[in-house]
Amino acid sequence: MSQKPELMQALSDYKAQGLYPYHMPGHKGRGFGSFPETLAMLDLTEVEGTGDLYSDEGIIADAQERAARLMGVSEAHFLVGGSSAGVMAAISACIRCGGSVIVDRGAHRSAINALYVQDADPVWGRRNPVAGGPAGLTEAISAAEVSEALRCADAEGKDPKAVFITSPTYEGYIADIKSIADICHRRGIPLIVDEAHGAHFGWPGAKIKSATQLGADISIRSLHKTLPAPTQTAVICIEGDIVNRDRLKRFLRMYQSSSPSYLLMSAIDNCFDVMEEQWEELFAGYDKRLKSFYRETEGLEHIAVLGPGDGSRDPGKVIIYDKSEDPLTGTGIAQFLREEFKAETEMATPGYVLAMMTICDTDYGFDHLTDAIKTIDRDYDKFRSKYKTGRGTMIPRNLPEIPRRACSIREAMDAESACEVLGGEISDTGSSQRSGGAQHDDSTQVASEMIGIYPPGNAIVLPGEMIDEQAAEYIRSCDAAGILPQGVHRSPDDENTLLINAIRL
Repeated sequence: MSQKPELMQALSDYKAQGLYPYHMPGHKGRGFGSFPETLAMLDLTEVEGTGDLYSDEGIIADAQERAARLMGVSEAHFLVGGSSAGVMAAISACIRCGGSVIVDRGAHRSAINALYVQDADPVWGRRNPVAGGPAGLTEAISAAEVSEALRCADAEGKDPKAVFITSPTYEGYIADIKSIADICHRRGIPLIVDEAHGAHFGWPGAKIKSATQLGADISIRSLHKTLPAPTQTAVICIEGDIVNRDRLKRFLRMYQSSSPSYLLMSAIDNCFDVMEEQWEELFAGYDKRLKSFYRETEGLEHIAVLGPGDGSRDPGKVIIYDKSEDPLTGTGIAQFLREEFKAETEMATPGYVLAMMTICDTDYGFDHLTDAIKTIDRDYDKFRSKYKTGRGTMIPRNLPEIPRRACSIREAMDAESACEVLGGEISDTGSSQRSGGAQHDDSTQVASEMIGIYPPGNAIVLPGEMIDEQAAEYIRSCDAAGILPQGVHRSPDDENTLLINAIRL
């Protein structure tokens, strides 16, 4: 690049004026401890010439306009609280307090937080398991499932004001955005897409279109997940005229810091500068490396790499699993990669391991993973004996049915809860959250917090839902396979006893 991105240049120009900072931040532009002065100098606040994230004028507004232009959307806003802030703002902007919304059951927990804040009435859209894939792997929500969720909402006399889905999923599965957008727009409601893992979609050299290019009204994209940007950087994109943009901006101000980091905002601007100047080179190299990787790892005897798909899955999400009848778990394969090849993967489940590849990976990164996969396949018996993990059980292929709801998410999370044995009586072990005024009986347990496998975030039970025997058995099977869902912990007196926080209604 011939010069610094505009925002970073403006910060450098401001420092070059030699003004003494009688203002925040407290480090005064000096490096302390391990925090270097080169970063401290760019860590400024809203002073003359540095702009304001929440203003429609100034250098940050100009940077956001450039980002929108490069992404082909009519409006974009920088997110310094990650995609989580954007997800919460989008849902809150599109539904009123107590309103109904269609929600992808695999939604990120930030969406659940938004449902709590808005005391929303969600109608869940279900994901289906991947046919022929490893256990626990699900597709993106389908247009048919969205239609079914809307039908159920109508039958129950609800009036959903938005549809919220995740595409791509954590494992890279892509929804039929165009069809789902058409369904939403026929009803005059917006489609919100959590596109956190798809910030690399839609660029001129990309093989996959972005959600907004396919009709979504709002998409939230985490730059830091797949583009050259640091953790916590993201953008929210708006298209069309269905969304109340002033209301959205009001919630963005509410959910983000009133002191947004200039380090992160300048990094976002820098990311778009890199993409504007180097997208062709970056995507050409990336596409070449991906094709070579999938060709080299195809048809192995024991270890499988799920194919790149035909556009319905992001090939940068590499899913590796053992296809044997008595397979190595994903956690075992991840342990092999870490210990034998110094390779750290994104996620491991009992069924598979996920490695993320981006436009920033080098030839070495692809070749190293290829060598590792070929090595464990070639010397399978040797490594199997060393890395066979878990308790001899795989999780069921399908998630349990969505449990019945006893109360709203807000009611469940605000209620007094007690630490109880999963599927059993109130427990005297563990740290109880119960107060003297809580009343309990022998009725069904109701979850007071989300229980699910995170990552990827698939909910087993959500706050306010009844923990029936099917759900309890699925939780136990996850534990038996070597993965304890979030929201579940072990008794300090007996590691085989699982505890949850629950309420009784």
